[in-house]
Parts: sequence; structure tokens; C-alpha cells
Amino acid sequence: MPVRTVYYSDFPYSLTAAPEAGFVRRAGLVPHPWLLGRAENASRIAGYRTQFAGLFRDGTVPTRPEIYWLPASDSTTAV
Repeated sequence: MPVRTVYYSDFPYSLTAAPEAGFVRRAGLVPHPWLLGRAENASRIAGYRTQFAGLFRDGTVPTRPEIYWLPASDSTTAV
């Protein structure tokens, strides 16, 4: 059985760094945004006290989707 690979853009670092475009193109990856539970995630992120102020200088965690990258051939079965 073939192994399926899913790539993930880690929030909040994905706010300032994009995936390498050449890799995305060569691997035939398609982004799948995930918004479910993002608003609740802000309180969890605030728990990282040593990192929070440096990452969110205004004290607000933006509600942005997590991005999962799947090969286009797997995209029709993505949830």
C-alpha cells in the first residue's frame, strides 16, 4: 500500500514564511485550508507565554486557516 504524504504550513510561522514554490510545483501539491477550530486555537497559542509577545506584538492572534498541502492526485479524497 502506498504511503500518503501530507505537508503542513505551521501557524504562526506560516504568516511570515511561504512554502518553497519550486518544491510545491515539482511535487504537484495543492493547498487545502482548514478553518475548523481556529478561533478556539487563539487561547491555546496564548499559553506559550515565552513566544507569544514576539509572535503577536499587538496581543492578537489572527484567525487564519491552517494549510495542508497534498499531491493533486490525493486532493479529491481530502477532508
